[in-house]
Amino acid sequence: MACVNFNAPLPTSKPPTCDCPSQYITNSTEPGYELNNFYVRGEISDDRCSWNISCANSRIAQGRVNGHLYKSHFFAGLCNGGTQKWIVASGDGILWQDVPIFEYSCVELL
Repeated sequence: MACVNFNAPLPTSKPPTCDCPSQYITNSTEPGYELNNFYVRGEISDDRCSWNISCANSRIAQGRVNGHLYKSHFFAGLCNGGTQKWIVASGDGILWQDVPIFEYSCVELL
């Protein structure tokens, strides 16, 4: 049982500091893989500046950077609130700067 004081003011939430573009990859993968975004796991900071994307049940994370598809165990994105661009890192240690949109999905081998 929980008690709620309806006379107390509601807590105010701060607007997100970062609003860099991001989206699921819904229309592209490579031969031999099947796209399945049902398994996406995302950890997003309250200010929306830091994102960690991975996939459940042994699926493979897929990221698209500047039109190229990459696969890894996870992808991390750090949004620059001033430029509205991302720094993206793969679980394999690849780092990209000034990425205009953070695109991600989950795939599995066929």
